[in-house]
Amino acid sequence: MMKNIWNSILVLAATGVLVLACSKNKDDDTPPGEANTLEITSFAPLTQEVGKTVTITGKNFATTTSGNVVQFNGVNASLNSATATQLVAVVPNGDVDGKIKVTVGTETATSIKDFTLAIPEPQGPSVYVAGRGYDNSKAIAMFWKDGQVTFLTDGENEAGARSIAVREDGVVYNAGFESLNNTNQAKVWIDDDEILLTDGQNEAIANSIFLAGTDYYVTGFEEEDGRFIAKVWKNGKEYDSYTFDETSDTFGESIYVSGTDLYVAGYQVVDGYEYARVWKNGEPIYLEHINSNDARALSVYVEGDDVYVAGHEFNLDPYNYIARAWENGEVILSTDAEYHAYAHSIMTADSDTYIAGDENNQAVLWVNAEPKILSGGEKAFSVYVYDNDVFVAGYGDYGEETAGFVWKNDEEPIELLGGDGSTYANAVYVK
Repeated sequence: MMKNIWNSILVLAATGVLVLACSKNKDDDTPPGEANTLEITSFAPLTQEVGKTVTITGKNFATTTSGNVVQFNGVNASLNSATATQLVAVVPNGDVDGKIKVTVGTETATSIKDFTLAIPEPQGPSVYVAGRGYDNSKAIAMFWKDGQVTFLTDGENEAGARSIAVREDGVVYNAGFESLNNTNQAKVWIDDDEILLTDGQNEAIANSIFLAGTDYYVTGFEEEDGRFIAKVWKNGKEYDSYTFDETSDTFGESIYVSGTDLYVAGYQVVDGYEYARVWKNGEPIYLEHINSNDARALSVYVEGDDVYVAGHEFNLDPYNYIARAWENGEVILSTDAEYHAYAHSIMTADSDTYIAGDENNQAVLWVNAEPKILSGGEKAFSVYVYDNDVFVAGYGDYGEETAGFVWKNDEEPIELLGGDGSTYANAVYVK
């Protein structure tokens, strides 16, 4: 009798286990393999600034940072840490508004919600930089405001922004060029609006822009009847009252307006030689030349009655270019010709003279003719002084690419990125 009772209990227990097992299998609706599927379930915060972190939560991430490829709207992001369920990503620079994607091996997971870039509250003045970057091997005109890139062209044609200025109300002006049927066309961009300075029939480039009240002035050059002629444009139209010697090639590189006077720095080609020139209201100002060799004036700045110019001159012995700067026509900077050296930009503040350039393939800032090497830089093209802070724009090595740089005082440079290739910074403006 007892034996039968125990047998009944064992049968019931076994039946219960079987029922439970069957019940569990019946309720498990997970398709085969889904437990190993890569997935983004959420990310936080939904909006964040460049350089700050976003935590991505999900399933089946790689447990090493190198095993995951994270993209914000197609822009690659670096990772601070990685586990199977959580990634901590750094928001990259660029057009990052949109979906976040994580790729592990051949699998890619996409976020349900969109990420939105947060624009930080201004901390002091904004730094604007004009330049170009490469995407699919084509140069794109672009500018940066506090490190955030804005594309001025779509990459269909070669283009670049060479100069920048900002109005009191924050409207941004860029001058440069875009290729049309393999011929460069001089252009101005006012925010997103494009102003054509030339018709694209002849080679032309806008090199420098200056704001004076409600007017904007541009200098550059255009090819006419087999010659290159320096040009001045006012408010998008050729400024007929400002003319240059058209018997030889002339090039406008920099423009400055002081009161009713308009200054253009550039150079003129006479009998095959280049001569540095500064024109005041169309009349040349004498610049002392230490050697009778090729020379160019690339930047002009006016303070009161004093005219400052930066450029370079060719030296025969030794066979190198020499960085030059002039104050009222007299040389105030002359490098020793041991290495190639170029002075690209000049500005004064509080009785000090600042010159940006390069020597021996190193970016240099000369302060009162004393050189200072800029960390990591190869070229320095522009200098701007604002409230005792000195800003310099140029470029240097960035991994296997080249990146536009902006330096502030003695700080390490900030990289300016955009597109999928190298970037170059040509001009800086602070407001």
